[in-house]
Amino acid sequence: MHAVAEHITKQQKDGVVPTEKLAFDILEKEWNSNAYESKTKEKHDYELAKTMVQTYLDWTKNNPNTPIDVEKKFKINIGNSPFIGYIDRVEITPDGEYEVVDFKTGYDYENKSSIKKDYQMNIYALGVEHVYGKLPKKASLFYLKHKKLVPYEIDKEQVDEIKSLIEENVNSILSEEFEPTPGY
Repeated sequence: MHAVAEHITKQQKDGVVPTEKLAFDILEKEWNSNAYESKTKEKHDYELAKTMVQTYLDWTKNNPNTPIDVEKKFKINIGNSPFIGYIDRVEITPDGEYEVVDFKTGYDYENKSSIKKDYQMNIYALGVEHVYGKLPKKASLFYLKHKKLVPYEIDKEQVDEIKSLIEENVNSILSEEFEPTPGY
């Protein structure tokens, strides 16, 4: 699914309007049957992937933003440690603001409240600031399986708070000041 979104976004950047045929052709090309022991499970997952592709296409059709980057790599330092990431999709709004979209194919676990404290989304915000010179207006998780978009209106104070928490964690780890949590 990520490959479909990546290819479609790259083509959108080149002015190509996404179509079902194009998206399903990409899915077919990228699909790997070798990962399955059972044809039944593969068929189920392939049908689920087709549904997620359709969800993605419906979303792109109604999305007023313009994609400017896909799988955008960034490297920032937090607490004197490098953080390298790849943002699924960076968009620009009609008002010239940046937005981040991260696609998820599994179960939804974030909501409008918890996403504000999500390390990944705040690191992505810092990555956009580093690459483009300003924080994005919004960062969203798009759970394709559930047709659920969870937006996070970026708040500089919240980003700074999460950055401080990450710095504390990095410093604790480097100083070997952490409690082990043994288990399976």
